[in-house]
Amino acid sequence: TETLMSLSRRDHPLLGERMTLELYLALRHVMLGGPSNARPMIDLALAKRGLQRRIAVMVPHFIAMPVMVQHTDMICTLPRRMAQLYADNFRLRSHAVPLHLPQFPVYLIWHESVESDAGHQWFRNHLMAFCQRL
Repeated sequence: TETLMSLSRRDHPLLGERMTLELYLALRHVMLGGPSNARPMIDLALAKRGLQRRIAVMVPHFIAMPVMVQHTDMICTLPRRMAQLYADNFRLRSHAVPLHLPQFPVYLIWHESVESDAGHQWFRNHLMAFCQRL
């Protein structure tokens, strides 16, 4: 299971130790966009309260999010483990999302044609073991 976390540049002029919901909504956000019409969990939770965040940029891949945040006053929200890795590698600051959100499951999916493939089984097992250590 996973939760969400937000990232900002370390010297963001508006962010202190704790991010408030008001500030979270006021800041400009980098959002993962794609071909599906699915709305991110954070936007669904905000919509339930009649709120929405300010989307400044939509990017096609998770890796573009910290790159955009690193040198701007924008923030991004993504899965916690990914955010922690990005925070370390891109010298970013992590923040708890100022909204109660449920944990969500993370799935590993593969095609049935590789179910009994020894190499694929090895890879799946090592990937799951690695993820459990994060």
